[in-house]
Amino acid sequence: MYRQATLLTTFRPSLIIMICISVAVAFVSLRFVLLGLDDAFGGTGSFRADQKTLLTIHVVAGPLALIFGAIQFLAALRVHWPSIHRWIGRVYVAAVVTGGLSGLLIAPSVPGGWLSALGFGALAILWLGSTGVAFVHARARRITAHRSWMIRSFALTFAAVTLRIYLPMFFVGGMDYDAAAPWLAWICWVPNLIIAELWLIKPGRAT
Repeated sequence: MYRQATLLTTFRPSLIIMICISVAVAFVSLRFVLLGLDDAFGGTGSFRADQKTLLTIHVVAGPLALIFGAIQFLAALRVHWPSIHRWIGRVYVAAVVTGGLSGLLIAPSVPGGWLSALGFGALAILWLGSTGVAFVHARARRITAHRSWMIRSFALTFAAVTLRIYLPMFFVGGMDYDAAAPWLAWICWVPNLIIAELWLIKPGRAT
């Protein structure tokens, strides 16, 4: 009965939509690797050569975290193929560590000034921290705590999606990326984390 119920919850429309959006945004982001980073948002003119290398690493690692993190929410994967779930989880953690560290290193140089740098830097630190805590709980077999922290981690990963949802609104309002960046640096992840915390308040949500 548990396996049947879990398999059915895998196909909830909201979950499938979230996975599809995550995968789509990830592939859209990866196009910058092929087309050149100068096509990304505000361009890379303000970045030094070494920072462009870090930005390339971030642009690759972030979408991978988005893809592998999203599919980890498939309950059937956890129930029927736990070994695959664990290996995908390791890839997700590696992508977050790579993307988070590179993001933290380039945060001081992002367009938008110190407020933008602070927002994206905070995102990188919390992304690394929440994922690290989730990994520690997984290793200790504290599954409920692991899932709670993975929800927080992916809420931060999903900032890549929400940023791209908000960005056109600023463009329509006549702002370029540099002007929008100080706002985007915060609204792309703070509401996500609040929603995740509100969702986790209900007992049994992460079990």
